[in-house]
Formats: sequence, C-alpha cells, structure tokens
Amino acid sequence: MRSLNHTDSSQCVRIISAYIVLAFGSNNMNIKKWKWYVYILECQDGLYYTGITWNFDKRIEQHASGKGSKFTAKHGFKRVCYVEEFTDFTTARERERQLKDFSRQKKEALFFESR
Repeated sequence: MRSLNHTDSSQCVRIISAYIVLAFGSNNMNIKKWKWYVYILECQDGLYYTGITWNFDKRIEQHASGKGSKFTAKHGFKRVCYVEEFTDFTTARERERQLKDFSRQKKEALFFESR
C-alpha cells in the first residue's frame, strides 16, 4: 500500500469537497456546521486503526460490524481509544495524517494524556 503525499492529500480534499457540493448543493449552509471526528481504534489483535468521519456513531457501528474498513474487518474491532472533534475538514484530515504517522508508543501516550 502506498502512502499519500501532499499532492494526493490535496486531491482527496478536492474530491470530497466536490462530492459534498454534488450531494448537498453549494448553497447548503449545514455543511459549514458539520463536525469532523478523527479517531483511533484498537483492533482485536492489538493493532491500531486511525480514521476520519463526520458521523462518528455510525462509523463505529460499521467498524464493529466488520464493514467499516478492510483493515478493521481483517483485524477485528475491540474499542475506541481516542477521538478528536474538528469543525474544518482540512484541519481534521491533516490531524488524521499526523496521527497515522505516530509510533505505537506515541499513540499510547496520547491515550494516557487524554484520560
């Protein structure tokens, strides 16, 4: 699996923004009120999964049922370890990329600090 570079990440933001406009219209003011969630899950085998969503409860249900991602379907969902809330997609996406680059020790220190 290749990692995303800055150009890919910018492309992803443009694609998601275009999808939102197509799905909800460019004049939909509710888009500006959306909350974005960046989260880290622990899998059944102890590995961590980092993701982003605008509907946290539904996304966790998807992970728990094995339909959230290929990774969590393969490794199993155990629990939510960490969540951050954002009002801006770009900022949330940047934080997701940052957390994905964290070592296991750094992620666990973050969990401990957030308690």
